[in-house]
Amino acid sequence: MQLAFCVPSFITLLLILSPNVIGVLTSQPSKHSQRMLRLSPDNNNQAKIVHDTALGTLYWFSLGDSYSETGFNASGTLPSVGNPLGNPTYPGWTGGGGANWVDYLTTTYNQSLTLTYNLARGGATINSSLVTPGQGVSLEDEVNTFLSKFANSPPSTPWKTWNTLFSIWIGINDIAYSYDNHGDRDAFTDILLDSYFKLVEPLYVSLDSDTKLPHLNRSPLMLTRSVSEQEKERSAIEGFNDKLQTRIDWFKGNHTDAWIWQWDSQAVFKAILDDPQSYGFQDATSYGNNPSYFWGNAYHPGGNIPDFNLIFPPLMIVIHRLATAHKIFAKNISDTLNIFPW
Repeated sequence: MQLAFCVPSFITLLLILSPNVIGVLTSQPSKHSQRMLRLSPDNNNQAKIVHDTALGTLYWFSLGDSYSETGFNASGTLPSVGNPLGNPTYPGWTGGGGANWVDYLTTTYNQSLTLTYNLARGGATINSSLVTPGQGVSLEDEVNTFLSKFANSPPSTPWKTWNTLFSIWIGINDIAYSYDNHGDRDAFTDILLDSYFKLVEPLYVSLDSDTKLPHLNRSPLMLTRSVSEQEKERSAIEGFNDKLQTRIDWFKGNHTDAWIWQWDSQAVFKAILDDPQSYGFQDATSYGNNPSYFWGNAYHPGGNIPDFNLIFPPLMIVIHRLATAHKIFAKNISDTLNIFPW
């Protein structure tokens, strides 16, 4: 699945069932920002200069499911300096335990002050009338929360189109809850994605975000199922991702004023699961609260490694060997957003 990021505009974390990200900037940087970019001798400094002199605080609205959820309540404590994710207490409530990629991308893998409004909810599907959500919340509900509470840029959240990133990583549960259904799978995928992009469009008036789906047919949970079930889910994921890519390409062509990044989560999952030892993991199937496991549980990558070692640069090689899945995702996504002053 892909993750799409719109900085502001799309994080295609328009998830296509395998982790991928697309990012879209809702509008091009001002001419002043562009001039500042050219003044800097290297890309790293360019991004820093734009942030320090032109962009200031960045805002990020994250939408999705349990792969992104941290338990944020839009009516609770809002993000602020010193508490960039608002509520609950860091790292929040995550699908795999410990910090997830949203936590890491907010607090570690960026050079800016980023205030993150993580509207993602565990069990979320695109549209509850098409696939029933696991916990009663759909992407449609998340978008409506954004529109009702934050779309008008209230004093508490004074975001602008040029300093805001939107991301969506969704589709995992739509596939998990429906891959075994009877009927025309291709036609149903089109219906899902029609609904998806109808929800993306109102965000674009603000927006950012798109992502593919990961190889969840290779998760410990699915490996306990029959080969035929694994194949059905694999086929559903591939069909979803292929059609999602087509929609993303169309969206890019029709919204040329936006910057869009796409992070191929599916490729990252495949690389790790094909050769887990190279990434510091014991194997591709073990799961639990152990930093040597890729999976935190039977269906979610883990995040359970303490951040204390980030304080000690001499231990960077240790950090690499013990890197959790979500830390790898965040670093990859940060690299993908390298043109934007993240």
